[in-house]
Amino acid sequence: MKKNIKLLFLICVIACVAALTGCTKDGYVASKMTVGGVDIGAMSREEAIATLENVTMNAEEAVTLSFDGEESLQIKAGDINAQYNVEKTVDNAISESKGIFSGWFKKELPMQVDLDETLLAEALSTVEREVVQTSAKVVENGIEVTNGVSGRKLDKENTYALIAAEFGATEKSEIKPEFIVTKPDEVKAKEFLEAFVGEFKEAEYVKGDDGNITVTQESAGVEIYMDGAVSTMTSHTEEGEVYVIKGEVTLPKNTKADLEAKLFRDTLGTYKTNFASSSANRVSNIELATKSISGMILMPGDVFSFNNALGERTTARGYKSAGAYVAGETVQQVGGGICQVSSTLYNTVLLSNLEIVERRSHQMTVSYVPMGRDATVNWGTTDFRFKNNTAYPIKIVGTIEGKSVTLSIVGTETIENKRVDIVTSVVSTLASPVETVEDPTKEVGYSKTTSSGAQGYIVDAARVVYSGEKQISREELVRSRYNPKKTIVTVGTKQPAPVVTAPQESTQMPAGLMPPQQPQEIPADPGI
Repeated sequence: MKKNIKLLFLICVIACVAALTGCTKDGYVASKMTVGGVDIGAMSREEAIATLENVTMNAEEAVTLSFDGEESLQIKAGDINAQYNVEKTVDNAISESKGIFSGWFKKELPMQVDLDETLLAEALSTVEREVVQTSAKVVENGIEVTNGVSGRKLDKENTYALIAAEFGATEKSEIKPEFIVTKPDEVKAKEFLEAFVGEFKEAEYVKGDDGNITVTQESAGVEIYMDGAVSTMTSHTEEGEVYVIKGEVTLPKNTKADLEAKLFRDTLGTYKTNFASSSANRVSNIELATKSISGMILMPGDVFSFNNALGERTTARGYKSAGAYVAGETVQQVGGGICQVSSTLYNTVLLSNLEIVERRSHQMTVSYVPMGRDATVNWGTTDFRFKNNTAYPIKIVGTIEGKSVTLSIVGTETIENKRVDIVTSVVSTLASPVETVEDPTKEVGYSKTTSSGAQGYIVDAARVVYSGEKQISREELVRSRYNPKKTIVTVGTKQPAPVVTAPQESTQMPAGLMPPQQPQEIPADPGI
């Protein structure tokens, strides 16, 4: 018994000595520890850090990821900014050095690695994909079905840890991360296909009560044999497979997306006139008229009326008195000046290649547009009207900048490289008539031109439309007549005063009397 006790005591002493000799001091690395092939055994934390701080990672060093044995991805250290974290590596080594036998055995630890998770996520995104649901579209001969495709995502936390560990390992090996797979939704064939069967409907522009344009959704006319279609669909199960279920199809010419993209896409025409010399009242009228028509939308076939757009020009509606032509004379009239807006719009319409319905020239020439290119308006008698003869909505856009007004028409251009020229020519001139005005305060023979006249013109105009350099149309426009301005000559009608003479005495004597004798005049003696 005593012999056994002694033996047990000896074993305990030996074990205690062995444990003490294998135990690592706190804050030190175990004596037989290496990291990344570098011996840091029995070093303090500071010594180990100093030993490893010159160990750097090559930017070209790479790890390879393999997916399902079909795909692989190589990631370089430089791609994700991977770098050794020496302090974390040493702290890990010290942590692994704990235990009474830690110093007995050799141990190799990997380097700890930091990486940019944003860059890594971007690199891994090339092998990830979102789930794609089964879809279909109507084609010329039926319904084209594309089967869904499963989505797959990597377990980021686990994958990032694997990649970091692999960059820190001395010997590199292939990483095989697993995907988290999301299957596409199960499709019930009949319900799925019924959504594509329907009546034909063309996408169209619709003008609402608020004046804004919306586009209706198109739909193809589709007829299929449902039982056969369901059978066809259920027999095609491969992910991503594309196949057509035959049917009778009528496709729309325009889609909602197409019409929305074309709406007010192009400037059809624009024209600018100047009113720098206008009075304040005339400028106010021009601004008010421009504001009244700007933003107006015309659907295909709509006719624009300038008078209807502005309404009657009254002071209650904000119009002021300014110069206007009335009966061949310039007078002050409420709304004077708005003809500059109608004439600017007329030129815009011409350049937009829209149809002119009604237009009349002024009685006399105006200064803000060339002869043959003006359009006068008068409430209740004379209007300017044009038609939207395009297949798309159009909109009038007006702006006032400084002392000029600009009007544009936006819509959808259908003529490639369109150019419009307005050609005008003077057909004839009209002589200024002379009117004589009598002035009774001036004597007969007085004559003076008190009002200089101006000749009139008859002007023709034509609109010529080109596509590039090719002329595609020429349209003769309504002839313009500008009356001459009369010349007024004032003449005197006052008669001169009559000449008054004194009466003469009679030389005849009464009968029986002799006239007195007059003394004889004796001629001078030439010799005296």
